[in-house]
Amino acid sequence: MADWLFENPTASSNGTMAVLDEASTETKGKSPESWLREFSVATGLPCLCLDRDLGCIVGQSHPEMLPFVSTELLQRLDEIESLEVRRVTEQLTTFAIPARANDRLIITGYVLSTRGARPAELLFSAVEADWGETRLNSWLSSIPVCDAKILQRLLDSVGREFHQQRREGELQLELNSLSQQIDYTYEEISLL
Repeated sequence: MADWLFENPTASSNGTMAVLDEASTETKGKSPESWLREFSVATGLPCLCLDRDLGCIVGQSHPEMLPFVSTELLQRLDEIESLEVRRVTEQLTTFAIPARANDRLIITGYVLSTRGARPAELLFSAVEADWGETRLNSWLSSIPVCDAKILQRLLDSVGREFHQQRREGELQLELNSLSQQIDYTYEEISLL
């Protein structure tokens, strides 16, 4: 969708994104929007999808989400390999998750540290995105509030769950392959 692609989501030089290891389910054949929504449902967090090669947002879980990505994250997209949760300011914590099934894509997002917070980074992004006060206030009131340590645990937990789902899928494929080999061997023996 065209409104999911932004040239430069923010010119703010503040902030850092975070990264979750193993946070992608088996996504071959799925669109970025599909697994982005899957991640958002699993965590309850609104999030964006970044393309490392393009250096821009290519998807978002919530159409009304304010596109905020720090300049610092955009500059180090190729370095993101494992989980980091970073507190940008007293009011804002960010995260970023590399997709294991598609190395080009990264899931990013942010939470507030306290209800009613109005981080300057988000205010600047709202101005750049040409958001009005009403729209901004509505979005700020809907952003999840979460402590950085709890966010870290949540992302770790979801990462383990996705890793387990992927491993179960791999084991099922192995089982199916072995079953086919047994059937084939049985047919060969029957022909002898």
